[in-house]
Amino acid sequence: MLIADVSSRTVGVTDNMSSHDTITAVVNNFVRYMDVRATMTGELDSWTKREYSVAHQQDGSSCGVLTLMAAEAIIRDVPLAAGLPGVPFLLRRPVFGLFVPRPCGTLTGTQHVPFL
Repeated sequence: MLIADVSSRTVGVTDNMSSHDTITAVVNNFVRYMDVRATMTGELDSWTKREYSVAHQQDGSSCGVLTLMAAEAIIRDVPLAAGLPGVPFLLRRPVFGLFVPRPCGTLTGTQHVPFL
């Protein structure tokens, strides 16, 4: 996940799989793009690379949950816990929503049923 903080002009990538080469390539491409854009618009030049510490997945299925947890931690400006004891529950959460009976009323248009 690429994180570009426009107000501080910092950019970084979270990668649950620890692919350092991929992170470097993505960030460098973003910075190059923004440099070219700045020459045409005069806006948003001089980006600084930032490193983000995130938990690394230990299996083949938790990348989505870890990415969402990293996004929330970054938005709230809190450290992401290294142990992540809640990941197994979060992976099962959508499945629980299918089997737990609860009133949901009539859904229309853009309304969605929350998982739990």
